[in-house]
Amino acid sequence: MRVGILGGSFNPVHNGHLYVAREVLERASLDIVYLVPSYRAPHKEQPFLLPADFRLELARKAVSSLEGVEVLDIEIRRGGYSYTVDTLEQLWGECSFHRYFFIIGVDMLGGLHRWKRIDRIFQLCEFIPVQRGRTVVRWSDLLLPLEWVEVLRRNFLAISSPEVSSTEIRRRLLEGESIAGLVPEGLEEELEEQGRRYFLASRVQGEE
Repeated sequence: MRVGILGGSFNPVHNGHLYVAREVLERASLDIVYLVPSYRAPHKEQPFLLPADFRLELARKAVSSLEGVEVLDIEIRRGGYSYTVDTLEQLWGECSFHRYFFIIGVDMLGGLHRWKRIDRIFQLCEFIPVQRGRTVVRWSDLLLPLEWVEVLRRNFLAISSPEVSSTEIRRRLLEGESIAGLVPEGLEEELEEQGRRYFLASRVQGEE
């Protein structure tokens, strides 16, 4: 099987994530795409992070009606910092006969050389760089071996996904604004109630 991995905090999951998953599933001829919510991202501070179980629940509800897109709780169950290499090693240990493709935004390519055991990651999977919006990729600037860059260029996909981000959703929730059209309809009410409460509590704690 050709298995796609779309990782991230999904804080919260939104329509842009789902659009990318469906597009890559079809255009890269994958058999399935897994959304893999992280327990805690190692590369950035996240002061307004929804509880892991809640993010996982929202992700599962978001993909429930999507054929070929599912959710893996492998990083949530493991806990701690969620390193890609650890996740891929575990997947290989369970299903080494699959071919894995890690979906990554092109805005993250510049820091790829700093990822934990990046050489091992390139042995375990192929990256599919996805361009959303107007981000320009300068392949010659990447601090990676040329053969790795060639793989990235070969798998590159430009996708016209909806202009939506988890950051914008969090801002709207904190300000009491509508998130209609940014997340699947079934998640709006839950996020506007529970999600807003979590984010407001986090802001209060940060101000203390």
